[in-house]
Amino acid sequence: MLRAFKPYIITACIINIVFVLISVIDIVVAKALTKNYTLWYLLVIYSIGGVFASIWSFLLGMKFCSRKSSLTKWGLISFLITAGIISAYWLSNIEEGAYKAAFRGYGISLILGSLLFVLENDKKQKSI
Repeated sequence: MLRAFKPYIITACIINIVFVLISVIDIVVAKALTKNYTLWYLLVIYSIGGVFASIWSFLLGMKFCSRKSSLTKWGLISFLITAGIISAYWLSNIEEGAYKAAFRGYGISLILGSLLFVLENDKKQKSI
């Protein structure tokens, strides 16, 4: 039973791990560039982190799934899109401060990063 949910659990863990790492990187950059740090740095850091999170979580999710099929691929893509929508709209509405744009950038880049795998051929997917 747990084997069916293992790719989704791994994907959720990777998304959260990258989010925490990006938050730490943001704190370090904010301390290093105290005078020059603007909202654009924050937005770019979280957006790049969202793309890395979507790529890394999709690849690891496909690696740890029991059967590699197009159903699993589309399930992980829809999971990433759902996580991106949650981050872009629900979490950004909780935070009304400066991090609202960062959470929205993270969520939108999660969605756009997951769309990189839509055009991937299913025959190529079976050879992984």
